[in-house]
Amino acid sequence: VNFGLLSAGTNYVSVRAWDVAGATTAVNDVFYINKDTTTPYAQNGQAGGDAAWQKDPGKLYDVDFYDTGGSLLNVLEYSIWSEAGAQGTLRKDWSPIAAPPAGASSYTSDWPVDFSALEEGQATNYISVRFSDLAGNTSTYNDAFYINKDKTLPSVADNQFGDDVWRNSSGTVYNVDFADAGGSLLSGFEVKITTGPAQTG
Repeated sequence: VNFGLLSAGTNYVSVRAWDVAGATTAVNDVFYINKDTTTPYAQNGQAGGDAAWQKDPGKLYDVDFYDTGGSLLNVLEYSIWSEAGAQGTLRKDWSPIAAPPAGASSYTSDWPVDFSALEEGQATNYISVRFSDLAGNTSTYNDAFYINKDKTLPSVADNQFGDDVWRNSSGTVYNVDFADAGGSLLSGFEVKITTGPAQTG
């Protein structure tokens, strides 16, 4: 069958045969061919194409998948790389995002990634997606978004060894340091003063 002559969708194939004497036999719809050459596509709903710093698992990401060619969605996958363009270290190989419902032309539910596979600190995790339909048409979007991971708590270094001197004016400075080794860096700190120890009084 000349595939190029088939229309998108269902094509019913009929046949006929004749002999030298001119007798003819025709049979309608001996089989049919479903043709879909349209690649599925995605819509990226991640604001700015990236995700903010994440300290906990469970965040869901908004990349939706569609198939308009007729064969409908089949496989949805993601992978995690250390560099843009699916380069560098492969932190997580292609893994299922979800199983589309049977006969689904779209998948629009938000979905998670494997938090444990993300590198922490001053390291960016680039998420690529790959998806196909039942006809085998496949699309790959590298760097759909990226994730920065920081689950390390900021630290406080108490370098102040007490101050037993009574004060009658301001101006004394105290040595307490703040640091963050997780990668997202400090965003602020606070001081609270009470008349008793352990925030009492």
